[in-house]
Formats: sequence, structure tokens, C-alpha cells
Amino acid sequence: MAEVEKTGESFLKLDEKTVTKVPSVCGTFMLADKAREIIYIGQADDLNKALLKTLDGFNSCLSKASFFQVSINSNPKKGAAFLFAKYKEEHGGFLPRCNKIDLSGNK
Repeated sequence: MAEVEKTGESFLKLDEKTVTKVPSVCGTFMLADKAREIIYIGQADDLNKALLKTLDGFNSCLSKASFFQVSINSNPKKGAAFLFAKYKEEHGGFLPRCNKIDLSGNK
């Protein structure tokens, strides 16, 4: 990922050119809108495939995503739970607007 150009606050531009540089490994990801507000937290067995799917525009809420962050880890479920808990703590218990399921384990 060192060759991927970062854009402000460690978010990367969500476009095909940048996403194709993301490895096909397990991990977590966050999607953000143009204002870099997190709109979705996800986990994947293949980060590259999950982000490419986002670019396909299959989900109207996710189509608002302009930036992303990834974290490579062998336990994406645990990583997503951590990100959710942190997000909820910082946002009064609310989920990112495009998440329908709370992955934090703390309902």
C-alpha cells in the first residue's frame, strides 16, 4: 500500500485506480463521504474485492463514498467490532449511516 497516494487524514481516494492497489487479504475498511465523514464500517475476507464491489454502485447509500481506509488483519470480525465500538463511543451510540447491523457486539 506504500505506493497508494494518501489524501488527508489517512483516507485514500475511492476510485478504481487506487482500489486495485489494495491487496486481496482479510481486514476491515471504512468508507467516508466527500467531507470525510465515515458512512460505513465493513469487514472482508478480501479487501480488494469488497472495495471493488462498492465501486459497482450496488448500494445507493455506499455510492456516496468518496474515500476509504483499510486495516489488514487476520480477524476482521474482531477488527470491525473495535471500529464500531469506537465509532459509537464518539457518536452518541449511533452507527455510521450506511450500516444497518451493529458489529460491535454491544447493542
